[in-house]
Amino acid sequence: MTKPAPVVHLPCCGVYAVFLAPPDPEFNPVFARAKSLLKRSDKWQGRMMTRELADLLRSFGVQFARYRDPLKLTIGRAFKDCLFAKDSQYVLAVAGHFLTIRNGLCYDQSNPDGVPVADYRYKRSKIKSCLHII
Repeated sequence: MTKPAPVVHLPCCGVYAVFLAPPDPEFNPVFARAKSLLKRSDKWQGRMMTRELADLLRSFGVQFARYRDPLKLTIGRAFKDCLFAKDSQYVLAVAGHFLTIRNGLCYDQSNPDGVPVADYRYKRSKIKSCLHII
């Protein structure tokens, strides 16, 4: 597991992926910074785009690199082709959803303890973007 994380019942998968990347912050400070940085109203629930997610990662000093190898493949196919290195963390964007992959487990706000790629509900979704957390 990347770090202890709560189950969150909001459409805030991007904020959640950023929360899993840096070692220190808790979820609520990450959410508050996202709302401030992106200039969102108090009714905002956490939806964001890849560019905004990258800006939020930078604001926490998280280093990342765009990773193009798995683009246009499904999560399951990219995993079977060994495109995700062990002990490395990746943030993927698929069909309007962000998730984190580490050590063969997929993490998002519904799966804070991780679920194997084979059992993940979006495993057949094509990868639109991928950031490798350094």
